[in-house]
Amino acid sequence: MLGLTLVPIPFRAQHMILQTLQRHLEHSAFQFVQKWLLPQSLAVGWTCPEALEMHKFFKLLTRHRWKISSEKHRENITTVQNLRHSIVSIRHAAVHRLAKDRDSLLEMNCGAIEFCLRIGDDYSAESLCRLLDFLQKTLSKSSMVQVQPQQAVFSHPRLSKLSLRTRLQERSITPPDVIKRLIGCIAEDLISEVAHFLRIEFP
Repeated sequence: MLGLTLVPIPFRAQHMILQTLQRHLEHSAFQFVQKWLLPQSLAVGWTCPEALEMHKFFKLLTRHRWKISSEKHRENITTVQNLRHSIVSIRHAAVHRLAKDRDSLLEMNCGAIEFCLRIGDDYSAESLCRLLDFLQKTLSKSSMVQVQPQQAVFSHPRLSKLSLRTRLQERSITPPDVIKRLIGCIAEDLISEVAHFLRIEFP
């Protein structure tokens, strides 16, 4: 009988993803208020994206939405406000270093894309779409280690680098120890993939 062990998304990879989403949201929101609500944003001290806090951004929109001169953007505010919980939760998870599963990360990514589209930041939306595509492929639900008890036979696309000699040597190790080592190997590979992608796409 073969057993399947799910490989969790490494926390370091999760945190890098959440930080990227948060940074893009802050920049998008800052560009929006700079263009449409400049006096109001300066009044609360938003002189750079890092000074802006997303939960306060939504409050400012609620208070001053009718001062936005673009009718299209005023109409989009209702949809933007409906994204409030999803958007604010991204910052909360990033700041408080909360662990998230695959589905939660993908849902947050989708929320960030819609937010950027609704406030007119197509460039960030396109970048985040590429991130979503990458995450859907990389954080596959099939990321599992397949184990055959007593023989320690493993099947996983990330393990192809292991030589036959290494696999034979690992037959003498108890399965739990082998699983732990291989999960660690897979996790480090995933962290490297995420870091490389973010470094290229979001310099």
